Amino acid sequence: MIELILLHFVIIVHVFFWIYVLFGGLISEYHNNAIIVYIIPFTYLIHIFTFHILSETKYVLMSNTKNKKINNDKIVNMKDINNLSSDDKYNICQNGFINNDTITNDINNIINKYTIPKYFEIFKKDFKNCFQNPLSAQGLLILGYIINIYLYKFYYHFTSASSH
Repeated sequence: MIELILLHFVIIVHVFFWIYVLFGGLISEYHNNAIIVYIIPFTYLIHIFTFHILSETKYVLMSNTKNKKINNDKIVNMKDINNLSSDDKYNICQNGFINNDTITNDINNIINKYTIPKYFEIFKKDFKNCFQNPLSAQGLLILGYIINIYLYKFYYHFTSASSH
């Protein structure tokens, strides 16, 4: 039961993190600067890893000790997830986890209970034929930079110049 509560918590934190990256600059100039200077570069560095911390956490929370097939040829105990190749981790973390996997279905059923992730995934699938998906993590980082730089340049500097 505690794993399920933690899973919901991780999903909610993940959603609100991306909402903050995209729109947190509207809160104040301080938040805008923090997003541009610290949060987006730090997030970029985290995405360089061969694994996604939150995706692995979601998977481990749903599967603690279960054995699951990866690519139909390997059976991996989820306690040994750190020993997987980067390709296997990518399949688990980025491609909807493992196809036809009960854990994947369980996680997707939980995510679909929340409106924002549900519609985000629908919109993300609409861009699947693009050269680079603008709703991928990297696309969201770029969009976050664009939004926050525009806010910095045209909103905060415009309003501070007009108040003097």
